[in-house]
Amino acid sequence: LGAHFRHHGRAVLIFAVACHLTGFGLAFAPSLLGTWALLALAGGFAAALSMMQANLMMIVTPPEARGRLVGVEMVFGGAYPLGSLLVGGMAEAMGAFAAIIVLTSIGLGVLGAVIVAVPSLRGRTQSAVAPAPNPA
Repeated sequence: LGAHFRHHGRAVLIFAVACHLTGFGLAFAPSLLGTWALLALAGGFAAALSMMQANLMMIVTPPEARGRLVGVEMVFGGAYPLGSLLVGGMAEAMGAFAAIIVLTSIGLGVLGAVIVAVPSLRGRTQSAVAPAPNPA
């Protein structure tokens, strides 16, 4: 996929927006079955987002900096449980419905700012490595 797909940043943005919109759906889910379906959908969007984000980072990062980049990514990934505790605390303090709406709204707002501030994410992915010459 990485060699043929040319708009990795756009895919990251689309999957991130889809994750957040699914969060709004979860806040209003009328039944347990609907909640399960939305959680499965959100999980799929999150998996696709993670894949595209990692692919984008590897494509645009020069080979000599990739090890450092993966290290930074691991530090932020290791902070995920702390964020989960904070989200749980918010849900306890204000209720699950309000916590989902607040966090989803913040996420969409930040994404909107990123979409406006970093237009290169919407364009064609530029590799940090020159393509190998075609032997033909």
